[in-house]
Amino acid sequence: MPKYVKNTLFIAVIILSAYTAICGYMFLNQSNLLFKPAIAAEDEPALFPADTFNKVYISTPEGVTLQGIASEQQKNSPALVFFAGNAQNLTKFGLFLRKALPQVNLVGFNYQGYGQSSGAATTKTIIADTQHIYNWVKIQSYGSIYALGLSIGTGPAAKFVTYDGIKGLFLAMPYNSLAAIGAGVYPWLPVEAIFKDNIHMSALLKNTTKPVAIVTAEKDTLIPTYHAKKLAGNIQNLVNFTTLPGKTHSTLIGSAAFAQWLAPTFQKMHTQQ
Repeated sequence: MPKYVKNTLFIAVIILSAYTAICGYMFLNQSNLLFKPAIAAEDEPALFPADTFNKVYISTPEGVTLQGIASEQQKNSPALVFFAGNAQNLTKFGLFLRKALPQVNLVGFNYQGYGQSSGAATTKTIIADTQHIYNWVKIQSYGSIYALGLSIGTGPAAKFVTYDGIKGLFLAMPYNSLAAIGAGVYPWLPVEAIFKDNIHMSALLKNTTKPVAIVTAEKDTLIPTYHAKKLAGNIQNLVNFTTLPGKTHSTLIGSAAFAQWLAPTFQKMHTQQ
């Protein structure tokens, strides 16, 4: 065999080995790449806002403790159960929602490994734990119950709205397939082939006729708007689709524009029930 052929084959083997190693690393470390509890913890208020929220806890049959926050109950008033982004602080998000929706009961739970929740977050656990959250919420003295998800949290929010009695859903910067987002970030990797426990939003929502409202960020490069548009095409009862001009993935979160979209959209959905 000519030397140049041997050299070419040697280089090809090295490249293939490196590529395989990268794929293996991505497969084994998917959850660490997706979930960022340490970043979320950096935004935790120095003093917990006890005048606004109470800390609440769920002990699951799997031996996990889920720690959440709940505003002081306004009996028979509507409630919003919210699911945060992968690097978003739950308490800070709750304080934002408190200002946007002052007359609404608010409930949110940290994913496993976030805040004071035990365990470790995976795409599988954030979906499975919605059942435990639902079991807790349904025995409270709330009126109509709605779900809101932001970014990765749109997946568990979409699952939550499928449970009995949940009235509607608000999605901020949603995806249609979580693996498809990864494929956009790493176009040179077979992400959809190596992705464990993908979250397919269209599949979660395909049988629901409950109202769904979507907001996206015009300049979102992490979850570009076309993902939400693809999802919207598979939703039976889409009542609102808004793109906030000039906003990126990070600047939509906590913005006045987001609050100004959410408050009237929530009120309209609630009054039409």
